[in-house]
Amino acid sequence: FGTNVLGTLVVLAWTVATSSIVFGSLQAAKLLRVTAEEEEMGVDLAEHLPRDGVTPLKSKMMGAVMRHRGSGSGASSRACGASETTATYA
Repeated sequence: FGTNVLGTLVVLAWTVATSSIVFGSLQAAKLLRVTAEEEEMGVDLAEHLPRDGVTPLKSKMMGAVMRHRGSGSGASSRACGASETTATYA
């Protein structure tokens, strides 16, 4: 039993030390934070924005919203979780 506890503590200490070195280095190099612009936009959009030649995401989203709103009565849209208010996108 004592050997297992010692082994667990050794692995725990090694993990903490290694993680501290890696993440401390990344933090010192300022690689752990996203820019203010990316944070405002949302990291998913910042990382996965469409590239040249691809329909912009906003256009795709707005097209899907408009198709959804025009595809049925207000009751069915509300049943799908759609809001009655109009969303605005910056």
